[in-house]
Amino acid sequence: SSVSLSTSESRVHSYFEDGDDPDEFLALPPQIMQAIKALNAIHHTGCIIFEALEKHLKIHSYYRLLDHTKENEFNALLNEIIDSLPLLTGEGTCGFMKLPYKDTRFFEHRAKCADKFYPRNPRTR
Repeated sequence: SSVSLSTSESRVHSYFEDGDDPDEFLALPPQIMQAIKALNAIHHTGCIIFEALEKHLKIHSYYRLLDHTKENEFNALLNEIIDSLPLLTGEGTCGFMKLPYKDTRFFEHRAKCADKFYPRNPRTR
């Protein structure tokens, strides 16, 4: 966000409040987990999801920093995660969401995608 937001007790959210997800089989190395735990203490919203296959790794992330006094620390922790990627072994998914302004247990049904949604086959118009 362009402006720091104060932490509201009603909006405090932790990556770890829901416990382990039984569908996530990727164990992250301690260095990445340490950085994620430190990120958890910084006021922000977003998520990071790791998808590891035998020869491919995808990382989906969306972050919005809400406490701009922590920008340098936040960036350093993200860089620690990137620097620790060679330590990642195994296959599966693992993710952490911190979305205090969204009920992640409820998603609105959409009958169709928005008109500006990228087409399934980009060559068709």
